[in-house]
Amino acid sequence: MKTKIVGIEDRMNKLTESMKNINTLASKIDEGLFVKRNEITKLDIVNRDLQKLNKLCEFPKILKEDLEIYHKVC
Repeated sequence: MKTKIVGIEDRMNKLTESMKNINTLASKIDEGLFVKRNEITKLDIVNRDLQKLNKLCEFPKILKEDLEIYHKVC
């Protein structure tokens, strides 16, 4: 029974070391993608603002069309 426990301890130590390595690599990946993630966030905000601006620029055209329809009806 004692040898089984020693074997389990060795396997747990290897597992702990592997988990540390995985955590280290995940942190490095996260750091490497941080700049790109920020760029994507900024571009997404700009894209949303441009979509709103586009709708605002289309408003006069829509208003004109609605007024023409209104004048035809009246």
